[in-house]
Amino acid sequence: MWRAAQNLLPTAENLWKRKIVQQPWCQRCGKQGENVSHALLNYKASQKTWRITAFAEDTQAFANKYLLSVFQTVAEKKSKAKMELFTALCWATWHSRNLFVFEGKNEDSKVLLAKAEAIVESYTKIKSPSLTSSTRQNCRENQSWKPPPTGWFKVNVDAATKLEEQVAGLGVVIRNSEGNFVAAAQKQVRYFGDVIAAETEAIKLGIETAEAVNCVPLIIECDCQEAVDLALERKSSNTEICGTILDIQEKLKELHNPTLQHTSRLHNSMAHSIAKVALECVKPMIWFNECPTHLLYLFSKLI
Repeated sequence: MWRAAQNLLPTAENLWKRKIVQQPWCQRCGKQGENVSHALLNYKASQKTWRITAFAEDTQAFANKYLLSVFQTVAEKKSKAKMELFTALCWATWHSRNLFVFEGKNEDSKVLLAKAEAIVESYTKIKSPSLTSSTRQNCRENQSWKPPPTGWFKVNVDAATKLEEQVAGLGVVIRNSEGNFVAAAQKQVRYFGDVIAAETEAIKLGIETAEAVNCVPLIIECDCQEAVDLALERKSSNTEICGTILDIQEKLKELHNPTLQHTSRLHNSMAHSIAKVALECVKPMIWFNECPTHLLYLFSKLI
């Protein structure tokens, strides 16, 4: 933030002034010179992000102002918590800009906001003086996710719902016996008020993801006991989810009957967090080997 406020970020305009690049134009819009304010506050994608934050009413005031001036205004008029979020949002926006310029990746504004909020929350937890070392240790013991046996993979799955929009988010995370990230997936599906149906869809997505990245043998964990019982034929259902249950049972046979078991919500928090992100992202995604940045922040929130 100090570099941004001092106009020291390597924007196109600053690089042009130093004769490092030939044009000062923004590489994203191609219409304006890219100074710090344009990159962080005034570019259309940046504006889209700011409009869904606690600063939505201030976006017009950001226009055509130097970042230092905006920064000072926020410091004077907003709370300390808002100031922290503003700082994290600026960092996340610059990081998102670099992802586009150097890797050609477009980052969803809602993911960017979630990333900034996670930064603030993680920092607050780390700096909090209220947790003694013994309390932290107890929390770790109570919340610890149990890795699978050596040579196995564990697939945690979950569903989150948004009734008013009739959508469900499905989340999957796969880790190995050392607890290291192997793969993850997210998907948004229609939700018609049946939580069990959404949870069975999550189980199916977890198996499909494990198949796609060849993670066998595996243990699948879901925090919905009824969905697990249906998949294992401990219960029967005459509803429309029968087709999904049959698909799950067939896939379990193809994978030589991996373990499907119930786990607590506490031990399934990573999959649940990914499912919540999926509520805001229409496009299904799968990641393999390299954990994406916003999921790394979700991991840090759960420490």
